[in-house]
Amino acid sequence: MNRKITLLLAFLICIISADSFAQKCRFEKDEIDGFTKERFRLAPRLPISKSPPWWVQMEQKKDKFFFNIQIFVLGEVRVRMEQGNKILAKLEDGSIIELVADKEVTPKFDLYANSVSTEWAIHISISEDDMKKFSLSPIQLMRTTIGGTEYNMPDAGPRYTAKITEMAACMLKKD
Repeated sequence: MNRKITLLLAFLICIISADSFAQKCRFEKDEIDGFTKERFRLAPRLPISKSPPWWVQMEQKKDKFFFNIQIFVLGEVRVRMEQGNKILAKLEDGSIIELVADKEVTPKFDLYANSVSTEWAIHISISEDDMKKFSLSPIQLMRTTIGGTEYNMPDAGPRYTAKITEMAACMLKKD
């Protein structure tokens, strides 16, 4: 009798554990447009680096994918990011993805750690193939050039980049 109860408890613990470790896709918005019947999903804003932070927010409209990337640098940089400007993303598997800004971006200024910081909020169309690459391998490094100055993403932490990889996989799910 005790052996049956022990086996039953072990089985229940396995089921509960598997369910708790299963990937859960949570979106800020996941809705179908009432007029066009097209799907719109917006992922939570996720950090991809430490201080000063760079952020990514993924978006899906119908069958098209987008990255909204926020780049922060310390200091006041009064240079616009031009439409067509490139952001290079190097993944841990060695592949490099070239992201292209959809439109010109004017910088915003704020206080960060008791000094002035500059932020560019960039909207980027991304192919399904590139989204698949992001879902398979974490980001290792990102780099862009704005007004002739090269900016590298600050150190990316594994927990940050793992969340980006998981969310890219969620965006690709058809459910």
